Amino acid sequence: MEPYAELYLMPFLGFIFFVIQAYLARQGNYINYLFGICSILIHMWLFWESRLYGEILMTLVFLCVIIYGWISWVKRKGQWASSITYSTCHEHRVSNLIVMCCLCFFSYVLRQHTNSVEPYWYAMVCAFAFTGMWLMAKNNIESWIYLNIGGLMAVPLFVYRGLYIFAGLTAVFLAIGISAYVRWKKRMNNSGEDKLVKT
Repeated sequence: MEPYAELYLMPFLGFIFFVIQAYLARQGNYINYLFGICSILIHMWLFWESRLYGEILMTLVFLCVIIYGWISWVKRKGQWASSITYSTCHEHRVSNLIVMCCLCFFSYVLRQHTNSVEPYWYAMVCAFAFTGMWLMAKNNIESWIYLNIGGLMAVPLFVYRGLYIFAGLTAVFLAIGISAYVRWKKRMNNSGEDKLVKT
C-alpha cells in the first residue's frame, strides 16, 4: 500500500468504526464498544507513527472510559431499555465538572505537546465527547446531548481544516445521534409504561 493511501485510509477506517459504534449504541447493542476500541487503537497507531504523543495520552483517556462503559453495559445483561434514565442533579453537576476538567486537560495537552492548529476548539469537542461517553456508560439519555454538541462543534472545525470527508462523516454521526436520542427517549417511555402495567 502506498504511504499516502495508508495516510488517508486508516483515519477514514477509524472514523467509520466510530460511526458504526454510534449506530450500534443507538440500537442498544453493547458490541458498539468493540468498534469504539478498534477506532481508538487505529488512531493511537496513527499518532504513534506521527510522533504525536500528546494525542496518544488523550486517546488513552478515551480508551479507559470506553472499557468502563463496555463493562457497565455487559453487567446490565440485556436490561438496556429498562435501565435508560435521566441524569440526576448530582450527575448533571458531575457532567459539568467533567466538561471543565477535560477542557483544561485537553487544552493543555494539545497546546503544550502537539502542533494542533486550534487546540481550544478541538479541546471543546473532546470535552463534550468524553462527557457524553461517560454518561452513555451510565445509560443516561443526556449522553446523546453531549455527544451531539461535540459533533456540532466538530463539523465546522473539520470544514475549517479542509477535512471535508470527516465533516461529512461527522454530519452522519450527528444524524445518528439525533435519532438515537429520540429512540432512547421512546424506549424509556415504553419501559415506564410497562412498569405501570405490571403494578
